[in-house]
Amino acid sequence: MSPELNDLIQWAREAGSLLRQRFGGDHSIRFKGSTDIVTEADHQSEALLMERILSRFPDHTIITE
Repeated sequence: MSPELNDLIQWAREAGSLLRQRFGGDHSIRFKGSTDIVTEADHQSEALLMERILSRFPDHTIITE
């Protein structure tokens, strides 16, 4: 596997671990639409991934949901 792919796999595992730790706990929930919800855990995992990606690939552009 390429070093970049190994990095991406590690970062996805870190984000997944963060989400698993927060699973079942109390959350502040916001609605993006009538049925789409987002929690602070969602924002934290996204922020973790953004930080990791941009630190490794500073010239990349990321489009998020």
